[in-house]
Amino acid sequence: MPSAASTTDLTLVPMADDWTPPTSWKRENRLADRMPGYEANILYVVDISRRELSVIPVPDSTGTDTGEWVSYDHQSRGVVPTRFHLGSLNLRFHPEFATPEHANVILTEAAPLALTIVDHLLPVIGTSTYDWSAAADMAKSEAEHLIERYPYRGTEHDFPHSHHAYRIEANTFFKALPDLIQPEWAEDGDDRLESTLQAIHQVFHGVSGVEDNFKLLLKLTTTGQLPADVNGRTVTQFHLVGVRAWLYELRKERAGDLTPVDASRWDGITAYALRVDGDSTPEHLDRIAEQVTMAAAEQGVKLLGARSWAWAVCKQRRANVRAELEELGKQIAMWEKDLAPAKKKRRALVTRVLSWGEYGDTNSSLGTLASMSHTAVGAIRDALEREDETSE
Repeated sequence: MPSAASTTDLTLVPMADDWTPPTSWKRENRLADRMPGYEANILYVVDISRRELSVIPVPDSTGTDTGEWVSYDHQSRGVVPTRFHLGSLNLRFHPEFATPEHANVILTEAAPLALTIVDHLLPVIGTSTYDWSAAADMAKSEAEHLIERYPYRGTEHDFPHSHHAYRIEANTFFKALPDLIQPEWAEDGDDRLESTLQAIHQVFHGVSGVEDNFKLLLKLTTTGQLPADVNGRTVTQFHLVGVRAWLYELRKERAGDLTPVDASRWDGITAYALRVDGDSTPEHLDRIAEQVTMAAAEQGVKLLGARSWAWAVCKQRRANVRAELEELGKQIAMWEKDLAPAKKKRRALVTRVLSWGEYGDTNSSLGTLASMSHTAVGAIRDALEREDETSE
């Protein structure tokens, strides 16, 4: 497979037939009974925008951008990266597989799973991003297993991929359990919706199928039966996927004929932001949120998170005031530090004049003369009198 090939609309970019491990790659000598491995990996990278699966050999120390490594948690909650690692072949312990033949065999075998992923991702409405579907999520898991377990084929460590959990898409989940849907989810702005997404995953993601949950699990399967893993054991755990896509779809559905738009991204929001300052009361912010929502609706827009936006603007205005106060405080502190010697000398001069005891030197007159308050002069006078009494 010397050049790029297409497999039903998925382009495969293989390793060149004449590729050999670079001499610059570091070797790993920890295992005395085996040939030293390479501190490197062969990565399989999916590019969803190009519908492409590539083989990329990289040393551990490389700074090359080969795409994102998708953690299990990110795979559940985050948007799908444009380029991500489908899996990797570790050459530290398997240097004998650092050949084009092995690399390209894996590429060919992983291609159907990569195609399943790019074909079954869920679009997130109103954005250019995608979310994981049950099919795509499972294909990612299977592909990762296929690639990483390749060196163990035919050995005692060879085992098939196990479905430890039943993938359920949020659309299916909440259609079966509509009472769980909260009205505010359809009104949330983007930031608040992100918090909602995280909360949903914390509550429902990875729910174990203990006795109280079996009815729930069965209700969400298409067959009315729970699947079994490779060992014949019933899968008693489910993972929720596609929550982001479903939440955005929910907002669109509840908006009716209007187009849902986050308040911070609406074109007409700037004029209303000028009506908010740090002194705005909760009542004023509520009125602004109501006004901006009505104005957007007149343009066919369902404004989302208007009140949160108004509060965010107010908090930013207040943060600006605090920043101004902090900067002024620093300047004054610097000035006072520079003035300290002059103030000390002024106090000494006032003390000297007071020591003369002349009738016309009142607290007010000396305060005016020294640009001090009369109470400050009085404090110096009192201190001088106490000193005189002590000396007597």
